[in-house]
Amino acid sequence: MENLVDVSATLAGIAKRISSDISIVENLQAEAEGGSCHVIDLNSWDFSAFDRLDPAAALPLVAVGAFYQHGLFNKFGIDTAKFQRWVWLVNNSYTANPYHNALHAADVVQAMNVCLGHMNGLPPLYVLAAIFAAIIHDVGHPGLNNNFLYRTFSKVAMLYNGISILENMHTNLGFDLLLNQQNWLPFDKDQLIEFHQIATQLVLSTDMSQHVEIISHLSTRVAMKPLDLTLKADAVLALQCVIKLCDLCNLMRPWAVCEKWATRITEEFFRQGDLEAEAGLPKSPFMDRSAPRLAKCQLAFHEFVVAPAVTAVVPHVVPGLLPVITANMQDNFTHWKNAVPPGEL
Repeated sequence: MENLVDVSATLAGIAKRISSDISIVENLQAEAEGGSCHVIDLNSWDFSAFDRLDPAAALPLVAVGAFYQHGLFNKFGIDTAKFQRWVWLVNNSYTANPYHNALHAADVVQAMNVCLGHMNGLPPLYVLAAIFAAIIHDVGHPGLNNNFLYRTFSKVAMLYNGISILENMHTNLGFDLLLNQQNWLPFDKDQLIEFHQIATQLVLSTDMSQHVEIISHLSTRVAMKPLDLTLKADAVLALQCVIKLCDLCNLMRPWAVCEKWATRITEEFFRQGDLEAEAGLPKSPFMDRSAPRLAKCQLAFHEFVVAPAVTAVVPHVVPGLLPVITANMQDNFTHWKNAVPPGEL
Protein backbone atom coordinates (compact mmCIF):
# COMPACT_ATOMS: atom_id res chain seq x y z
CA MET A 1 0.00 0.00 0.00
CA GLU A 2 2.93 2.33 0.49
CA ASN A 3 3.17 3.25 -3.20
CA LEU A 4 -0.40 4.52 -3.47
CA VAL A 5 0.57 8.12 -2.82
CA ASP A 6 3.89 8.05 -4.64
CA VAL A 7 2.69 10.08 -7.61
CA SER A 8 6.18 10.71 -8.96
CA ALA A 9 6.86 6.97 -9.22
CA THR A 10 3.61 6.48 -11.10
CA LEU A 11 4.49 9.19 -13.59
CA ALA A 12 8.02 7.89 -14.16
CA GLY A 13 6.69 4.50 -15.11
CA ILE A 14 4.24 5.74 -17.74
CA ALA A 15 5.75 8.85 -19.29
CA LYS A 16 7.84 6.89 -21.77
CA ARG A 17 4.73 5.19 -23.18
CA ILE A 18 2.75 8.36 -23.90
CA SER A 19 4.13 9.43 -27.29
CA SER A 20 3.22 6.16 -29.01
CA ASP A 21 -0.16 5.91 -27.30
CA ILE A 22 -1.31 9.34 -28.47
CA SER A 23 -1.23 8.28 -32.12
CA ILE A 24 -4.16 5.93 -31.49
CA VAL A 25 -6.54 8.81 -30.75
CA GLU A 26 -5.19 11.66 -32.88
CA ASN A 27 -7.57 10.91 -35.75
CA LEU A 28 -10.64 11.31 -33.52
CA GLN A 29 -10.87 15.05 -34.14
CA ALA A 30 -11.73 14.61 -37.83
CA GLU A 31 -14.21 11.86 -37.01
CA ALA A 32 -15.89 13.95 -34.30
CA GLU A 33 -16.12 17.05 -36.46
CA GLY A 34 -17.53 14.90 -39.25
CA GLY A 35 -20.31 13.68 -36.97
CA SER A 36 -19.17 10.06 -36.72
CA CYS A 37 -18.74 9.89 -32.95
CA HIS A 38 -21.75 7.56 -32.88
CA VAL A 39 -19.39 4.68 -33.66
CA ILE A 40 -18.51 4.60 -29.96
CA ASP A 41 -22.11 5.13 -28.80
CA LEU A 42 -21.50 8.40 -26.99
CA ASN A 43 -25.22 9.14 -26.73
CA SER A 44 -26.77 5.75 -25.99
CA TRP A 45 -27.54 4.70 -22.42
CA ASP A 46 -27.37 1.10 -23.65
CA PHE A 47 -23.64 1.57 -24.29
CA SER A 48 -21.31 -1.39 -23.80
CA ALA A 49 -17.67 -0.69 -23.02
CA PHE A 50 -16.96 -4.26 -24.11
CA ASP A 51 -18.03 -3.77 -27.74
CA ARG A 52 -15.87 -2.25 -30.50
CA LEU A 53 -13.47 -0.62 -28.03
CA ASP A 54 -9.86 -1.50 -27.31
CA PRO A 55 -9.74 -1.55 -23.48
CA ALA A 56 -6.29 0.05 -23.63
CA ALA A 57 -7.65 3.07 -25.54
CA ALA A 58 -11.30 3.26 -24.47
CA LEU A 59 -10.93 6.06 -21.92
CA PRO A 60 -9.01 8.47 -24.20
CA LEU A 61 -11.42 7.81 -27.07
CA VAL A 62 -14.56 8.39 -25.01
CA ALA A 63 -13.06 11.39 -23.17
CA VAL A 64 -11.95 13.17 -26.34
CA GLY A 65 -15.26 12.36 -27.99
CA ALA A 66 -17.20 13.83 -25.05
CA PHE A 67 -15.10 17.00 -25.13
CA TYR A 68 -15.80 17.45 -28.84
CA GLN A 69 -19.48 16.67 -28.45
CA HIS A 70 -19.92 19.44 -25.87
CA GLY A 71 -17.69 21.85 -27.80
CA LEU A 72 -15.31 22.22 -24.87
CA PHE A 73 -12.12 22.54 -26.91
CA ASN A 74 -13.54 25.57 -28.74
CA LYS A 75 -15.45 27.10 -25.84
CA PHE A 76 -12.40 27.21 -23.58
CA GLY A 77 -9.60 27.34 -26.15
CA ILE A 78 -8.16 24.07 -24.88
CA ASP A 79 -4.99 22.76 -26.51
CA THR A 80 -6.15 19.41 -27.90
CA ALA A 81 -2.65 17.92 -28.03
CA LYS A 82 -2.03 18.71 -24.36
CA PHE A 83 -5.45 17.33 -23.41
CA GLN A 84 -4.76 14.11 -25.27
CA ARG A 85 -1.39 13.71 -23.56
CA TRP A 86 -3.03 14.32 -20.19
CA VAL A 87 -5.86 11.85 -20.75
CA TRP A 88 -3.31 9.20 -21.76
CA LEU A 89 -1.38 9.91 -18.56
CA VAL A 90 -4.61 9.37 -16.63
CA ASN A 91 -5.47 6.26 -18.64
CA ASN A 92 -2.09 4.69 -17.92
CA SER A 93 -2.33 5.63 -14.25
CA TYR A 94 -5.38 3.41 -13.81
CA THR A 95 -4.53 0.04 -12.30
CA ALA A 96 -5.26 -3.27 -14.07
CA ASN A 97 -7.97 -4.29 -11.59
CA PRO A 98 -10.85 -6.52 -12.68
CA TYR A 99 -13.35 -3.68 -12.14
CA HIS A 100 -11.85 -0.37 -11.02
CA ASN A 101 -9.80 0.18 -14.15
CA ALA A 102 -9.62 2.50 -17.16
CA LEU A 103 -12.47 0.67 -18.91
CA HIS A 104 -14.75 1.40 -15.96
CA ALA A 105 -13.67 5.05 -16.19
CA ALA A 106 -14.59 5.07 -19.88
CA ASP A 107 -18.00 3.63 -18.99
CA VAL A 108 -18.58 6.36 -16.40
CA VAL A 109 -17.45 9.14 -18.77
CA GLN A 110 -19.84 7.86 -21.44
CA ALA A 111 -22.71 7.75 -18.93
CA MET A 112 -21.84 11.28 -17.81
CA ASN A 113 -21.87 12.42 -21.43
CA VAL A 114 -25.37 11.00 -21.89
CA CYS A 115 -26.63 12.63 -18.69
CA LEU A 116 -25.17 16.03 -19.59
CA GLY A 117 -27.15 15.92 -22.81
CA HIS A 118 -30.31 15.89 -20.66
CA MET A 119 -29.31 18.74 -18.32
CA ASN A 120 -30.36 21.97 -19.99
CA GLY A 121 -29.01 25.24 -18.63
CA LEU A 122 -25.84 23.84 -17.09
CA PRO A 123 -22.99 26.39 -17.48
CA PRO A 124 -20.07 25.20 -19.66
CA LEU A 125 -17.61 25.28 -16.73
CA TYR A 126 -19.77 22.72 -14.91
CA VAL A 127 -19.95 20.51 -17.99
CA LEU A 128 -16.15 20.65 -18.22
CA ALA A 129 -15.71 19.86 -14.52
CA ALA A 130 -18.20 16.99 -14.69
CA ILE A 131 -16.44 15.21 -17.55
CA PHE A 132 -13.04 15.88 -15.95
CA ALA A 133 -14.27 14.41 -12.65
CA ALA A 134 -15.63 11.33 -14.42
CA ILE A 135 -12.27 10.81 -16.15
CA ILE A 136 -10.24 10.89 -12.92
CA HIS A 137 -12.79 9.56 -10.45
CA ASP A 138 -11.01 6.20 -9.84
CA VAL A 139 -7.49 6.87 -11.13
CA GLY A 140 -4.86 4.92 -9.21
CA HIS A 141 -7.49 2.71 -7.53
CA PRO A 142 -5.77 -0.27 -5.84
CA GLY A 143 -8.77 -2.59 -6.09
CA LEU A 144 -9.34 -2.33 -2.35
CA ASN A 145 -11.96 -0.30 -0.52
CA ASN A 146 -11.56 2.49 2.02
CA ASN A 147 -12.40 0.20 4.92
CA PHE A 148 -9.57 -2.19 4.06
CA LEU A 149 -7.07 0.65 3.62
CA TYR A 150 -8.01 2.06 7.01
CA ARG A 151 -8.03 -1.27 8.84
CA THR A 152 -4.54 -2.05 7.53
CA PHE A 153 -3.23 1.44 8.42
CA SER A 154 -2.01 2.02 4.88
CA LYS A 155 0.02 5.12 4.17
CA VAL A 156 -2.69 6.64 1.99
CA ALA A 157 -5.30 6.09 4.73
CA MET A 158 -3.12 7.86 7.25
CA LEU A 159 -2.41 10.68 4.79
CA TYR A 160 -6.11 11.49 4.51
CA ASN A 161 -6.91 10.66 8.16
CA GLY A 162 -9.27 7.89 7.13
CA ILE A 163 -11.66 10.33 5.42
CA SER A 164 -12.73 9.58 1.82
CA ILE A 165 -9.34 7.96 1.39
CA LEU A 166 -9.54 6.78 -2.19
CA GLU A 167 -11.60 9.73 -3.41
CA ASN A 168 -9.06 12.20 -2.05
CA MET A 169 -6.26 10.19 -3.64
CA HIS A 170 -8.00 10.09 -7.03
CA THR A 171 -8.52 13.85 -6.96
CA ASN A 172 -4.93 14.51 -5.92
CA LEU A 173 -3.47 12.28 -8.63
CA GLY A 174 -5.76 13.61 -11.37
CA PHE A 175 -4.88 17.22 -10.62
CA ASP A 176 -1.20 16.40 -10.20
CA LEU A 177 -1.16 14.95 -13.71
CA LEU A 178 -2.90 18.10 -14.93
CA LEU A 179 -1.03 20.86 -13.13
CA ASN A 180 2.44 19.33 -13.07
CA GLN A 181 2.52 17.29 -16.30
CA GLN A 182 0.13 18.40 -19.06
CA ASN A 183 -1.80 21.55 -18.11
CA TRP A 184 -4.38 22.07 -20.84
CA LEU A 185 -6.53 24.50 -18.84
CA PRO A 186 -6.22 28.10 -20.13
CA PHE A 187 -7.57 29.47 -16.83
CA ASP A 188 -6.42 32.29 -14.63
CA LYS A 189 -5.99 31.65 -10.90
CA ASP A 190 -9.58 32.43 -9.92
CA GLN A 191 -11.03 30.27 -12.70
CA LEU A 192 -8.72 27.41 -11.78
CA ILE A 193 -9.77 27.59 -8.14
CA GLU A 194 -13.46 27.45 -9.08
CA PHE A 195 -12.85 24.54 -11.46
CA HIS A 196 -10.87 22.67 -8.80
CA GLN A 197 -13.60 23.19 -6.21
CA ILE A 198 -16.35 21.86 -8.48
CA ALA A 199 -14.39 18.85 -9.74
CA THR A 200 -13.22 17.95 -6.23
CA GLN A 201 -16.76 18.05 -4.86
CA LEU A 202 -17.86 15.70 -7.61
CA VAL A 203 -15.10 13.12 -7.14
CA LEU A 204 -15.49 13.16 -3.34
CA SER A 205 -19.22 12.55 -3.74
CA THR A 206 -18.48 9.09 -5.19
CA ASP A 207 -17.52 7.96 -1.67
CA MET A 208 -20.34 5.58 -0.77
CA SER A 209 -20.20 6.73 2.84
CA GLN A 210 -21.65 10.03 1.54
CA HIS A 211 -24.35 8.37 -0.55
CA VAL A 212 -27.37 8.70 1.72
CA GLU A 213 -26.53 12.26 2.73
CA ILE A 214 -26.22 13.50 -0.85
CA ILE A 215 -29.36 11.74 -2.10
CA SER A 216 -31.32 13.01 0.91
CA HIS A 217 -30.08 16.54 0.27
CA LEU A 218 -31.45 16.38 -3.27
CA SER A 219 -34.81 15.03 -2.08
CA THR A 220 -35.12 17.86 0.43
CA ARG A 221 -34.16 20.45 -2.18
CA VAL A 222 -36.59 19.33 -4.93
CA ALA A 223 -39.44 19.07 -2.40
CA MET A 224 -39.33 22.88 -2.24
CA LYS A 225 -39.13 23.70 -5.95
CA PRO A 226 -37.53 22.39 -9.17
CA LEU A 227 -33.77 22.60 -9.59
CA ASP A 228 -32.32 25.62 -11.38
CA LEU A 229 -29.09 24.47 -13.01
CA THR A 230 -27.99 28.07 -13.60
CA LEU A 231 -27.52 28.38 -9.83
CA LYS A 232 -24.20 27.11 -8.48
CA ALA A 233 -25.62 25.24 -5.50
CA ASP A 234 -28.22 23.44 -7.62
CA ALA A 235 -25.75 22.67 -10.40
CA VAL A 236 -23.22 21.14 -8.00
CA LEU A 237 -25.86 19.11 -6.16
CA ALA A 238 -27.34 17.81 -9.41
CA LEU A 239 -23.91 16.80 -10.71
CA GLN A 240 -22.99 15.14 -7.42
CA CYS A 241 -26.05 12.95 -7.81
CA VAL A 242 -25.38 12.35 -11.51
CA ILE A 243 -21.78 11.24 -11.04
CA LYS A 244 -23.00 8.83 -8.37
CA LEU A 245 -25.49 7.36 -10.85
CA CYS A 246 -22.80 7.17 -13.53
CA ASP A 247 -20.43 5.43 -11.14
CA LEU A 248 -23.12 2.80 -10.55
CA CYS A 249 -24.37 2.74 -14.14
CA ASN A 250 -23.33 -0.86 -14.71
CA LEU A 251 -26.46 -1.93 -12.83
CA MET A 252 -28.57 0.22 -15.17
CA ARG A 253 -27.09 -1.02 -18.45
CA PRO A 254 -28.63 -3.87 -20.51
CA TRP A 255 -28.39 -7.31 -18.92
CA ALA A 256 -25.49 -8.60 -21.03
CA VAL A 257 -23.40 -5.58 -19.97
CA CYS A 258 -24.59 -5.59 -16.36
CA GLU A 259 -23.66 -9.25 -15.92
CA LYS A 260 -20.12 -8.73 -17.22
CA TRP A 261 -19.48 -5.83 -14.84
CA ALA A 262 -20.94 -7.80 -11.92
CA THR A 263 -18.57 -10.69 -12.59
CA ARG A 264 -15.64 -8.28 -12.62
CA ILE A 265 -16.54 -6.53 -9.34
CA THR A 266 -17.09 -9.92 -7.70
CA GLU A 267 -13.58 -11.05 -8.62
CA GLU A 268 -12.20 -7.79 -7.24
CA PHE A 269 -14.14 -8.36 -4.01
CA PHE A 270 -12.71 -11.88 -3.75
CA ARG A 271 -9.18 -10.57 -4.14
CA GLN A 272 -9.75 -8.21 -1.22
CA GLY A 273 -11.22 -11.08 0.77
CA ASP A 274 -8.08 -13.10 0.10
CA LEU A 275 -5.92 -10.26 1.41
CA GLU A 276 -8.15 -9.86 4.45
CA ALA A 277 -7.65 -13.53 5.26
CA GLU A 278 -3.88 -13.18 4.85
CA ALA A 279 -3.90 -10.20 7.21
CA GLY A 280 -5.94 -12.05 9.82
CA LEU A 281 -8.95 -9.81 9.29
CA PRO A 282 -12.57 -10.96 9.04
CA LYS A 283 -13.70 -11.14 5.44
CA SER A 284 -16.02 -8.34 4.37
CA PRO A 285 -19.55 -9.22 3.21
CA PHE A 286 -19.69 -10.83 -0.27
CA MET A 287 -15.87 -11.02 -0.41
CA ASP A 288 -15.43 -14.66 0.60
CA ARG A 289 -14.27 -16.66 -2.41
CA SER A 290 -15.29 -19.90 -0.74
CA ALA A 291 -18.91 -18.76 -0.42
CA PRO A 292 -19.80 -16.96 -3.68
CA ARG A 293 -23.14 -15.11 -3.66
CA LEU A 294 -23.02 -13.01 -6.80
CA ALA A 295 -26.75 -12.84 -7.48
CA LYS A 296 -27.70 -12.16 -3.87
CA CYS A 297 -25.06 -9.40 -3.63
CA GLN A 298 -26.39 -7.74 -6.77
CA LEU A 299 -30.00 -7.99 -5.59
CA ALA A 300 -29.16 -6.39 -2.24
CA PHE A 301 -27.21 -3.57 -3.86
CA HIS A 302 -30.02 -2.99 -6.34
CA GLU A 303 -32.74 -2.93 -3.69
CA PHE A 304 -31.07 -0.88 -0.98
CA VAL A 305 -28.71 1.42 -2.91
CA VAL A 306 -29.32 1.78 -6.63
CA ALA A 307 -33.12 1.66 -6.92
CA PRO A 308 -33.70 4.31 -4.21
CA ALA A 309 -31.05 6.56 -5.81
CA VAL A 310 -32.62 6.24 -9.25
CA THR A 311 -36.07 7.01 -7.84
CA ALA A 312 -34.77 10.10 -6.04
CA VAL A 313 -32.48 11.47 -8.75
CA VAL A 314 -33.51 10.57 -12.29
CA PRO A 315 -37.02 12.13 -12.39
CA HIS A 316 -35.67 15.46 -11.09
CA VAL A 317 -32.29 15.71 -12.83
CA VAL A 318 -32.35 13.59 -16.02
CA PRO A 319 -36.03 12.67 -16.51
CA GLY A 320 -35.53 11.86 -20.17
CA LEU A 321 -33.49 8.79 -19.16
CA LEU A 322 -36.09 7.37 -16.79
CA PRO A 323 -37.72 4.93 -19.28
CA VAL A 324 -34.49 3.24 -20.43
CA ILE A 325 -32.93 3.12 -16.97
CA THR A 326 -36.10 1.74 -15.38
CA ALA A 327 -36.53 -0.90 -18.08
CA ASN A 328 -32.93 -2.09 -17.80
CA MET A 329 -33.05 -2.22 -14.00
CA GLN A 330 -36.28 -4.21 -13.96
CA ASP A 331 -34.85 -6.70 -16.43
CA ASN A 332 -31.59 -7.01 -14.50
CA PHE A 333 -33.44 -7.45 -11.20
CA THR A 334 -35.45 -10.30 -12.70
CA HIS A 335 -32.31 -12.03 -13.97
CA TRP A 336 -30.55 -11.75 -10.61
CA LYS A 337 -33.64 -12.89 -8.70
CA ASN A 338 -33.94 -15.96 -10.90
CA ALA A 339 -30.27 -16.74 -10.31
CA VAL A 340 -30.56 -16.86 -6.51
CA PRO A 341 -30.75 -20.47 -5.25
CA PRO A 342 -34.13 -21.47 -3.76
CA GLY A 343 -34.39 -20.70 -0.08
CA GLU A 344 -31.78 -17.89 -0.13
CA LEU A 345 -34.06 -14.99 -1.03
